[in-house]
Amino acid sequence: MRTWIVIVASFAVAGLLGVLHYAEANAVLQFVVAIVALALLAWTVGIGTETVGARYGPATTGVLQSTLGNLPELFIVIFALRAGEIVVAQTSILGSLLANALLVDGAPDRYFQTPHYHGHPILLVRMDAIAPRELAERIEDSWLLRAPKRLVDAFVTAGE
Repeated sequence: MRTWIVIVASFAVAGLLGVLHYAEANAVLQFVVAIVALALLAWTVGIGTETVGARYGPATTGVLQSTLGNLPELFIVIFALRAGEIVVAQTSILGSLLANALLVDGAPDRYFQTPHYHGHPILLVRMDAIAPRELAERIEDSWLLRAPKRLVDAFVTAGE
C-alpha cells in the first residue's frame, strides 16, 4: 500500500510542477518542486525495476537499469533544448562523453568505443586485456551509480 501512495504522489508532484510552470509561479518554487518530483519519479522507476527483476530475474533488471539509467540525461537535454538552453544541453552531453573518454584515453589497451556507440554513455572493454579485479570494480561502481537506493544500501550493508 505504501508503494502505491508514493507512486501516486510522484505523479501528483510532477503534475503540480506542470501547473506551476504554466501558471508562471516563482522560479525557485518550481525548482524545489522539480527536485522533489525527480526524486519521487526516480524512486518510482527504481521500484518498477526491482519488481520486474524479482519476477523475471537479474538479466532483465540489468537491461532495464542500463536503459532507464540514461533517461534523466536525455530529459535534461530535451528540456534544455526546448528552453533554448543550448549550453546546459551541451554540458550534459559533454559530461557523459568526458567520463568515457577519460577511461578510453587513459587505458586504450583495456577500454574502447566503436563509431556505433559514439555519443552514448557506453564503454566497451577488451576482456582479454583487463584484470578480473578491475572489471569487477568497474561493474560494481557502475551498478552502484544506477541501482535503486534500497538495493545499494542492502549491498553495502552485506559487505560490511
